[in-house]
Amino acid sequence: MAKFSITDSEGKEREFEVGMDEFFKGLSSTALGAWVSNIKLIVENAIRTYGEYQDVGLKSARSQGKLADRIGMNAATHDQNVNNISLQALQGAVTTQDMLAKNAVTTIDMTGKQAVRHGDVAIDGHWGIRESDVWLTLLATKVAEKIQTEE
Repeated sequence: MAKFSITDSEGKEREFEVGMDEFFKGLSSTALGAWVSNIKLIVENAIRTYGEYQDVGLKSARSQGKLADRIGMNAATHDQNVNNISLQALQGAVTTQDMLAKNAVTTIDMTGKQAVRHGDVAIDGHWGIRESDVWLTLLATKVAEKIQTEE
């Protein structure tokens, strides 16, 4: 019976016994030693292969995690951009509505004043008072006063 030990990928030493079977009883110690060496190599290669497989799996999981993080960040950035554009559109609409309301009030005010002016002109025309007549009367009055003061 032969014993051998192997250090696994975690750094633990594992011990194995070989030679319990009838096959091993008839082997010489040299053949048994060669067989043990071969088994050691096979086990070490299996451990190394499994370690590499795990490393590839870990790298793949890390890269997929990074990809998921990147996609999440892109989605958050996209959502923030959509929110910013929506807010700008809403602010623009409010500003436009405010300007339209102010213009409407100004237009209504000006229309009202113009209607008052038209009304005044119509009343003056109805009663026969004209602006040109008022000026002529005022001018005639001033000229008459001037003449009287010179005499």
